[in-house]
Amino acid sequence: MELEKNNIAKIISDIRENKINGINVTVPFKKDVIPFLDGMSDIAKATNSVNTIYKKEAKVIGDNTDVFGLQAAYLKEVDEASKKKALSLIHI
Repeated sequence: MELEKNNIAKIISDIRENKINGINVTVPFKKDVIPFLDGMSDIAKATNSVNTIYKKEAKVIGDNTDVFGLQAAYLKEVDEASKKKALSLIHI
């Protein structure tokens, strides 16, 4: 389903009424959805950005999994870097 800015309240209401279990939010709506939420995870608060919305108990919660994804990708590259060869050229 495509989200339009004027449909945010309706979709959040659908989550609140158990019509939708949750949604994933993309740009440009990651900040626009925040006023409609009952709460946010610490990481969503820290980034002021929400990309995942779900219902927990009776509240609609916003979370941000982008940071975890970025960290996981970075750590994978760092771990695999030890298995790779590199050449550094310095010109003085």
